[in-house]
Amino acid sequence: MKKEDQEIMVGGKYVSSLLMESCGVISVTSTRQSGNMSISRDLDGHANRNFNNLIESLEIDSTLKAICLLGATHSTNIALLEDKGNRGKQTISQLSPEVTKIRKVQGIEVPEHYLPSRDSGIDAAITQSRDLLIGVLPADCAIVHIFDPITNTIAITHSGAIGSFSRVVPNTIFAMDEWLGTKAQDIIVYVSPCVASKSYKLGKSGLWNSVFKGKVDEKYADTFDQRDFIKKQLIGVGVRDKNISISKFC
Repeated sequence: MKKEDQEIMVGGKYVSSLLMESCGVISVTSTRQSGNMSISRDLDGHANRNFNNLIESLEIDSTLKAICLLGATHSTNIALLEDKGNRGKQTISQLSPEVTKIRKVQGIEVPEHYLPSRDSGIDAAITQSRDLLIGVLPADCAIVHIFDPITNTIAITHSGAIGSFSRVVPNTIFAMDEWLGTKAQDIIVYVSPCVASKSYKLGKSGLWNSVFKGKVDEKYADTFDQRDFIKKQLIGVGVRDKNISISKFC
């Protein structure tokens, strides 16, 4: 499968990774046409309806599956999830019964007033439970979908600029190896649609002065691109280039 043929827009409502689909894994990203699904950004009161419509369009029976949405806070917290019999949509916190292990990795320092609840979140999750689906409701950050066909392990990671510089994706892969024996050279990775450098300059964002200035190389003020940055991290920990699919959508 050619790189340019590894994803498809379906009805304008979501982007699907054909690379993941070829491995038997559902890996999709909703579009604006599907509407907002985040309760915290639910200005019109349609978030739950929009989410349910997407689940139905994917032909997922929520009475048979645990649909676990990560309580993402730009943290570096990685969780191992197991199916505990709960069904339907649920937000996963560090206290959820599905969480059996947590790895807290030291990342880039963020002032507490900027992200006061950062340490309480979960921004990456790993599972081998076939009836447990993992999701994240981001704004414009990259969502990195990881699958190991050898151990049948799935992981998902929320990686914006803070997560990327905190190496949350490489650390998720390390946790997969430590907990479940997954090897980097075996995994398949899809990096979702996210904001691109052509439409986002890190140096002109509030993040630069509040979080990054003086902590990362000044060149990233103008050149930071989430997709390219994450791909280099993936290759750096041993993921094969042929097994990495980067979305062309922004």
